[in-house]
Amino acid sequence: MAARLTIASLAGLEAEEIDERLAGAIDDTALEGLADELADSFAARMAVVPFDRDEFVVRLVVVERRGVYERDVEYLDGRWRVAHAPRTESPHLVSRWQGFAPLVRCENGDLHVQSAAIVGLCEVEGTVEDQEAVMRCLALGTDEAMARVFMLRGLSDRELARELEHIDMPSLVRDVTEIGAEVARHLGSGSGLGRTVVTQLEVEHQGQTYVTQTVVDGETTTVHEHAVLPPTVTVRFANPVDFARICTTETTPVELVASGKVEVEGDISMFAQVDMLRW
Repeated sequence: MAARLTIASLAGLEAEEIDERLAGAIDDTALEGLADELADSFAARMAVVPFDRDEFVVRLVVVERRGVYERDVEYLDGRWRVAHAPRTESPHLVSRWQGFAPLVRCENGDLHVQSAAIVGLCEVEGTVEDQEAVMRCLALGTDEAMARVFMLRGLSDRELARELEHIDMPSLVRDVTEIGAEVARHLGSGSGLGRTVVTQLEVEHQGQTYVTQTVVDGETTTVHEHAVLPPTVTVRFANPVDFARICTTETTPVELVASGKVEVEGDISMFAQVDMLRW
C-alpha cells in the first residue's frame, strides 16, 4: 500500500524527488488530498491575524501532469474556509503553481516563495491592492525577516532605518542570499559562467558587517554564512537602508551601483550575472 502523500511526508525533498512520489500515486485521490491539505494550510496561515476585507477569495491552482487542481480559500463572516470546488468566476486573487513540488517545498520552508515567483514556478493574478492585502496578512503572521521587510515599502529612509533596528539582519542577509542561490540552481547553477564564481555579499548594520558567500561552480550552487573562499566579486552595502530597498523591490542592485550607493569590488564583469541571479 502506497504511503499517504502529505506536506510533512514530502519535507526536505528536492522537486525531482517529490515528482517521483507523486508519479507513484496509485490514483488521483492522493493528489486531491494533497491539494486539500495545502489549501487548508494556506487558510490557517491567513487566519493568524485579522483581515481587512469583508469578503475575499483566493484561488489556488496547481497545474500537474495528471490534471489541474483548484481550491478556493474564502474569507466570509470573519473567518477563512476552503471550498474544494471553485464557486465563483471572479476570485480576487489567483495563485497559479507549476506543479505540486514548488508549492509543497515553499510550505515546508525548503524553497522561498520569492524564488518560485522569480523563475516562474508561481504566478499571481490580481490587482496590486489585492495582492498587497494578502501579502500583508501573511507577513504579519510570521517572524520571517524577508516578509517583515517587504511590508516596509514606502517608508522614508529615516522611518525605514528605525524599523530595521527590530529586524534580524543576519536572517535577512541569509534569506536574500539563499533566494539568489535558488534562482541560480533553477537556471542551471551558472553553467554558462565557465568557471567557479564566488560572490560575497556584505551588509553593514549597527556596527557589524554580515557576510555571506555564494559559490557557483557550474555544477552546484552553495551558500556559506561567512567568508570561506577568496571572492570573485564583492557587493558591499554600507547603508542597510539601501539593502532593504532591494528587499522591498523599490530599487535594484544596478540602480544602487550606478548611483554610487553600493560598492562592487573584484571582477566587475561578473556583476551583471550577480544581479541577474539576485546574489
